[in-house]
Amino acid sequence: MKKILCLFLFLCIALSLCLLTLSSCNEYPPADLTTGSTASSDSTASSETEKPTEPVEAVGLKYTGNSDKKTCTITGIGKCKDSYIFINEYVDGYRVTAIGASAFKNCGTLISVTLPDSVETIGKYAFENCKNLQEIVLPESLTAIEKYAFENCASLPCIRLPESLESIGACAFKGCSGITEITIPASVISIEKDIFY
Repeated sequence: MKKILCLFLFLCIALSLCLLTLSSCNEYPPADLTTGSTASSDSTASSETEKPTEPVEAVGLKYTGNSDKKTCTITGIGKCKDSYIFINEYVDGYRVTAIGASAFKNCGTLISVTLPDSVETIGKYAFENCKNLQEIVLPESLTAIEKYAFENCASLPCIRLPESLESIGACAFKGCSGITEITIPASVISIEKDIFY
């Protein structure tokens, strides 16, 4: 009788441990301990419609390594499905120094983009026709915005240009009918034609 009671008690404890383990498995994939966000390989960590409370690094963006083999240029949206994109300073060990030509062109789902403090150039047509883009956070490292970079970003209400900026290409903000406020810093030495056409 003692053996049966001990066996029953052992089974109850084992069953309790199994239930506790299963209930803790509901959080899959596991939470990232450094940011409190859920890890994801397909950039679905942040909601496509709600702005995340904490910046969540965009995963799945296309990039090309530069000739120095230390830096890279973001060249496209890739597999990223986020509407609120936060680009980290490093991607696969490469430091992000540029947003390439037409990188996010026609990305109608983009609402907000935050660029890292390593980006120096925004290429031509980079955000052209991103009609729902409402916010772009530009870094203090930015020196050049090339032509047509933000053409037809009609939902963009204001933009803060950093003190590091030196040149703005032709038609950079062409068709940005929603802009109500912009300050061009004293650091800018070259403004091409029709930037607000």
